[in-house]
Amino acid sequence: MATSTLYDNNSYNSGSYTVNISAFNVGSFVYGTDYTESMQFQSGSLLSSVTANWRFPTASVQKIKSFMAIDYGNYYNTSTAKFVPSSRISDLTTLVEGINFTMSGDLQGFNVITDIFLTSVAGNNSTNAAEVEIFFYSPSDSQAWVSSLKALGTITIYGITWKVAQGTDSAGLPDYIFMPANGADVTSGAINVKTMLQYLVDNAGLSSSLYFNGLATGVETSSGSGSWTMTNFGVTYATTAPVPGVTVALANQTGQTVNGLAYTYNPNLTGKADANSAVTLYDGAAVVATVTADANGVWTFDGSSLANGYHNIKAAETNSYGNSGSASVAFQLWKTQNSINEMIQYMAGQGTNGVYSVAPDIIGWTSPNTAVQIYDGSNAIGAVTSNSSGYYSYQTSNLTDGVHNIGVTATNLYGSTAHASLQFSFV
Repeated sequence: MATSTLYDNNSYNSGSYTVNISAFNVGSFVYGTDYTESMQFQSGSLLSSVTANWRFPTASVQKIKSFMAIDYGNYYNTSTAKFVPSSRISDLTTLVEGINFTMSGDLQGFNVITDIFLTSVAGNNSTNAAEVEIFFYSPSDSQAWVSSLKALGTITIYGITWKVAQGTDSAGLPDYIFMPANGADVTSGAINVKTMLQYLVDNAGLSSSLYFNGLATGVETSSGSGSWTMTNFGVTYATTAPVPGVTVALANQTGQTVNGLAYTYNPNLTGKADANSAVTLYDGAAVVATVTADANGVWTFDGSSLANGYHNIKAAETNSYGNSGSASVAFQLWKTQNSINEMIQYMAGQGTNGVYSVAPDIIGWTSPNTAVQIYDGSNAIGAVTSNSSGYYSYQTSNLTDGVHNIGVTATNLYGSTAHASLQFSFV
């Protein structure tokens, strides 16, 4: 499997995960001259192994200059945010990450952390209300910094005791810190993030109504050179926060379904969503309309404005949690009704003035490739399909003597029908 490489301020997304390099606080440093940073990964198996390498000038004053991380969901700095359903802290049932990493280089020049931004509006990073940082490896200056913050206590999870502190991040938001109490490195195992967040709710006044949207786990580089490799990273996440159940269908499919594609002359749509919710309809990437579901969650759409041709309509709803649900229906539309086009133009056979002694052929024209049903009175006597020019013919047989009222009904793929009739006598 080929290895892919990311460089300064780039990202690569696969599913719910993104490999991401965010360089900041680099000052006058020039990439490629003063510093380098890169991440290697397997694009076909993103989480199997991710390696970060960097080289920064050695500084006497440590200052964060880059964050090279694996992002899950909609993390604050994720360039290509992959949606993961948002959840209030109170609705989390599971949030556990599995880590397994190695590191080398100037060990005083970087931290390994998980970083989380909690928002007051689901999925909206402009409403960040708090930051949570979980330190897995930290040099002495980071440990001293945490010791200078307001201590909130300790918590033991899966045999690891974490000291908890509170500071203020660069945006002036509350910054909650978890760091191993004995200064040891935590390089592998399960990290129960849900339990940590609940500890902050119970002991630090963190609001349980704030939203989790995603996280990032990686290396904060500040100086010197180093390498960090994460293998088999993953996040297990579950929430009781509802995801909208949205449906969409043709209100009345008038025609056939061929190779999974519906044909219709009636473009009206209907579906279900949350009660009284707004449902946005897209035709491809274009917004067609926004409709409102009723108190029972039923919505409808008058599709008369849709043009003839192919349509792929997606109905989407985003609820108050910021969670989205959608469904799609594809169909071929032809609102123009089927034409008779002198459907029974003439009858071929031996006879004149509508009287035949030899069973006649019924010949006519309709829409191309259309099913044609032949009736004698109320009795169906045969069926044919018109050719690509709309021509059809039917050879009658076993006719009884007397008057025959021949009716022809043509029904095209779209379910549009046309009728014609002709009378003759057979002797």
